[in-house]
Amino acid sequence: MEPAYPAFMSAPLQDLLQHLLEKDPAKRLRGALHVAAHAFFEGLDWSVMRSDPDPDVLEGPEKPPFAPGNSLNVEDPDEIGHFPDLPDVVVDPAAFPEGQWRYVSEQKFQEEVVWLLQFEEHEALQKKPSRPSAPSPEDAPSPCVSSNGPPSTSVAIR
Repeated sequence: MEPAYPAFMSAPLQDLLQHLLEKDPAKRLRGALHVAAHAFFEGLDWSVMRSDPDPDVLEGPEKPPFAPGNSLNVEDPDEIGHFPDLPDVVVDPAAFPEGQWRYVSEQKFQEEVVWLLQFEEHEALQKKPSRPSAPSPEDAPSPCVSSNGPPSTSVAIR
């Protein structure tokens, strides 16, 4: 099975990848010199990379967009993972008047309410039985409520 290459890949790049991914080791493109001589790298001046005595000095016609620093911010390997004891920090609650920070965006509040209503409606539909069943006692009308008018006021008192 041959891999499918995206349309944006040039023919030389596809050929290079095909030769690098060759299953048969005898046919596979091997070695830096063979890879460097491939048509995909045509026009690349390998001698500039090989003969640069100091890669940290920016010289020549093509300068990189920035020069990274020479030093790394790394501790001694024995110090990695060691955290010095720090003094306890006491925070004064008066310095953070969080009551003044409260802000409610009307639009975000409305979006959240709409989302909640849609969620509750979705949940109700999920819980609804798929076939009709006998009404539950909770669905039965109250004996104190008349469908024709206001609630009945007749109550038996003993």
